[in-house]
Amino acid sequence: MKYQHVVFDIDGTLTDTYGPVMKALSDTVFDLTGTRYAADALRPSFGRPGAEGLRMFGVTEIEKGLYLWNDYLTNRYFGEVTLFDGVLPTLKALSETGVSLGVITSKTRAEYEASFAQPYPEAARLLPQVVTIDDTVRGKPDPDPMEAYRKRTGAGEGEVLFIGDTVYDMSCGLSGGADFGLALWGSMDPETVTRATYRFRTPEEILDVLRGNDVNA
Repeated sequence: MKYQHVVFDIDGTLTDTYGPVMKALSDTVFDLTGTRYAADALRPSFGRPGAEGLRMFGVTEIEKGLYLWNDYLTNRYFGEVTLFDGVLPTLKALSETGVSLGVITSKTRAEYEASFAQPYPEAARLLPQVVTIDDTVRGKPDPDPMEAYRKRTGAGEGEVLFIGDTVYDMSCGLSGGADFGLALWGSMDPETVTRATYRFRTPEEILDVLRGNDVNA
């Protein structure tokens, strides 16, 4: 097997959350600053740690902002969130190969539980190793989350394939000693992700790499 570990980002990789997350952020920023931003204007925050995203748009009450953002996503817009096509069958197939599976996310543990583990328990069970922003001093794009995953699991350099949809995921993975696969099915800015080891058009292509088949980067 080419890799012993396959690790996923969540938003934009496992779940199609861009629209709902941006709507919830727009409501939060409006409540706390009085300024209403369109989703496209908020786009630079997508994939970053929540506190950093809030600061980008003038929010100073970070704890309140994180609470509101999660509350609005969960209670106003979560019905719009879905797993991407092919994700669950791919996770099941990966688990049958014997590789270790996990997630690295910019969410807090509470956000992870509310927005992923509880609504998608079958997927969450297949991804037992979870690194959240609560587990590290620095989040993506710094290497700390990947280093935390490797330390926890004993994974060696080059043994982990990290799948994500943003340049922040790429930087975290590569600088943390992993190879990186770009999830083209969810990436909003694939042209910015210039150093991906692989560029996956569908989740199923991840299995091809594990089997030693070529997937063009």
